[in-house]
Amino acid sequence: MVSKACRGLSVGKFSSFQGTYNRLTDDDFAEEPADNPSALIFTNMKSFKKNIPECAYSQGSDFFWGLSPSKGDYFMVVFDEPVLLSRISIVTGLEQKDILFSAVVEVGYALQNSKTPTASSCSDFHSLGSFHAGQFEMRDIDHTVKSPVACLKIQVTQKQIDWVKISNKIGRAHV
Repeated sequence: MVSKACRGLSVGKFSSFQGTYNRLTDDDFAEEPADNPSALIFTNMKSFKKNIPECAYSQGSDFFWGLSPSKGDYFMVVFDEPVLLSRISIVTGLEQKDILFSAVVEVGYALQNSKTPTASSCSDFHSLGSFHAGQFEMRDIDHTVKSPVACLKIQVTQKQIDWVKISNKIGRAHV
């Protein structure tokens, strides 16, 4: 479930001005928008203004903007139903600013209390790898992780002074 506070994705070539054709591409336009399965988002990082965690997972052009993360902070996606992941693409920062420098990506297989999940509901984690230059990309995950996962977690491994921006391309999944 994604908050209505997140903006929508700009799609198409027609302008909102009647009869105008737009040959330009928005900076936030995604040729391959994330096909994120329905999920709840949890984090213990404090967000800046209206840049709430749900916006990082939405199909829009918004993002989550968190204040200086500390070691142990997390950003977690708890799927409504377990999913078999095929690809994860996590992008942080913009123009070399607000990058998450030190973090790992983990998947959790078990979910306790699935009727009202919380961040602590997910368990039995398996590490997929670390961020490099503020990004994490993994394809063909279904060849490595053969069971459906209940959640995906970004775990901060070192305190940083810079804020962090997580964009809407948090993951791709095949259900």
